[in-house]
Amino acid sequence: MLAISFYASNSHASPTISVSIILILVLVAHLFTVKNIESALTDVSITFFGIFYIGWLMGHIILLRGMGNGQSLIFFLFLVTWAGDAGAYYAGTYFGKHRLSYVISPKKTYEGAFGCFAFSILMAFVARYWFFSYLTNTDAFILGASFGIISQLGDFSESLLKRSAGVKDSSLLIPAHGGMLDRIDSLLFTAPMLYYYMSFVKG
Repeated sequence: MLAISFYASNSHASPTISVSIILILVLVAHLFTVKNIESALTDVSITFFGIFYIGWLMGHIILLRGMGNGQSLIFFLFLVTWAGDAGAYYAGTYFGKHRLSYVISPKKTYEGAFGCFAFSILMAFVARYWFFSYLTNTDAFILGASFGIISQLGDFSESLLKRSAGVKDSSLLIPAHGGMLDRIDSLLFTAPMLYYYMSFVKG
């Protein structure tokens, strides 16, 4: 419903209608399915959060595609975000020694974080000169640096949820990769950031 509402209007109006409908549906559904009334508040909250953690944040990719340079924005979003992920992985694997947060994500290091930051900026400039000349050098640096930070916050946030749930991977759908959610956790944060930057700074 959220994805359809983003696509149908490409504005903020339709998604707000979906928010109201989804909230009502979640509550009503639990009226007929609840088995332990003491857990009703927790169950409703988790369901509602799950829908919006994925649906609302990812919906910004649809909004990006509907903008003037939509196709270039999508390529920019994925290239810079995934370049940061790759930079974090390789820098952390070969140079990582200092742990960032052992409790939330024991394998992540300061060296990996710097790799993400550097590769994000580098790819932002590559994309700017390769296919997205609409961006200035200042835009490329700001977006690259922002992606390098916020993508890691998205990754850590998903790790926090997994640790809280007592699981190592979000699913077994993609073996050795932690599940589908692990592949998009950075995009969940970078997509809205890029959309609002293009709307309010470049708009």
